[in-house]
Amino acid sequence: MKTGRVLLILALAVGALALGACTGATATPTSGDGAAGPVAKTEVIAYQPGEPTGDPLEGECWTTSLILPREDAWRCMIENSIYDPCFGEADAEAVVCGADPVAGETGFLLTLSSPLPAPEMGQTPEGQSWMVRLADGTLCGFATGATTGVDDKRLNYWCDVETTEEGAAVGLLGDLVAGEVWTAELATIVMTEDGPTLKESEVVEIATVWR
Repeated sequence: MKTGRVLLILALAVGALALGACTGATATPTSGDGAAGPVAKTEVIAYQPGEPTGDPLEGECWTTSLILPREDAWRCMIENSIYDPCFGEADAEAVVCGADPVAGETGFLLTLSSPLPAPEMGQTPEGQSWMVRLADGTLCGFATGATTGVDDKRLNYWCDVETTEEGAAVGLLGDLVAGEVWTAELATIVMTEDGPTLKESEVVEIATVWR
């Protein structure tokens, strides 16, 4: 199932401890070369899909994206595989799925077996984004479906951070804070007999945001 850079290793570990894992085929990045050091200004990229590659596949899109609060972003399915986000205008006969802007992958064309639904733009946090790159180059992707959290905050983004602690979930806790320099709370959550427990957290700067 092609999903960009599909799941984080950490998400698998979290799932094994019933902390929850991302559902569907959300494109979640892994670490790569990126910015390092203090951020002068966060780069905010409004992603636009490029020319898709490969053979078109047929499927359907039944709702707007759970990841990107955009009227041209959709949650789609091919048989039992979910792709989110896919991109296309409301009157399109096909959408682009499986793109990964970090890897430079433009995705593939999904031809629609039925028309796109009317966009449903519910309330979402101002800073909700698809992917983010932290100041140290760490990449994080928005988590759909079941995840974990503490202190009434959801772990909204899985981050590709190595940890030696078995079953630890590392990600961005709560909402991103938009500004000249965006910030987020990078947290490590462990499972104890009392449930999910915050082991450590710190406020970190964000170098790049894809929306």
